[in-house]
Amino acid sequence: MVTLRQQQLLKEIVEKYIAEVEPISSKLLASNLPVSSATIRNEMNELEKLGFIYQPHTSAGRVPTASGYRFYVENFLNKTSTVSESEKEKILQVWQSKDESLEVILKSIAKEISEVTSNAVLVGFTLQSFYYTGLSRLFNQPEFNEVDLVRSISYVVDHLDETIRKIFNEIDEIEVRIGNDNPFGRDCSVVIAKFPFQRSQGVFGILGPARMDYQKNFSLLSFVRQLTTQAHE
Repeated sequence: MVTLRQQQLLKEIVEKYIAEVEPISSKLLASNLPVSSATIRNEMNELEKLGFIYQPHTSAGRVPTASGYRFYVENFLNKTSTVSESEKEKILQVWQSKDESLEVILKSIAKEISEVTSNAVLVGFTLQSFYYTGLSRLFNQPEFNEVDLVRSISYVVDHLDETIRKIFNEIDEIEVRIGNDNPFGRDCSVVIAKFPFQRSQGVFGILGPARMDYQKNFSLLSFVRQLTTQAHE
């Protein structure tokens, strides 16, 4: 049983870690929460026992685990949140390129989303046609300083078509896959959904570190899906 205070604390830890990319200490949390550092430390110990956070190396701070991110997504993700006006404007500018095919437009949108998220973006137009962009941005994230991790993600990218084919029938609404639930690799997360494409369906996904901005990525993908669905009607 996770208490309301522990839930709020976990939310703070996840959001601050996404923004700061540094282990989150009780002192930092105390500046925003109406409880003492000692109380926060006790609650952090409980969250650690529950498997939602862990203490990397000898750092005094804590970092969310895959279970912690998953709890955050299941309990705090706002599925009706919209993208910012600047992001919407960039996507709409590409979307309204009437002289281009839908495939070309979606590739350009994928590039825009990769730029604003610093994540990789993958698009499966059919089960035989795939596109991805932004790997260099993904590998520039602090998590990918480790050679083994880059090698692991590179292997996933090399087998992207196989992975999409494998999970294609499992995807419906926008899904968030984290850790061991992520077919693209347990060391990263993906926000992915189907979209109408020609007489069939395609797949659009944002691939990033477990520390990705889930709210932003979910909202961006929701907006793209909304555009393609409306155009298909």
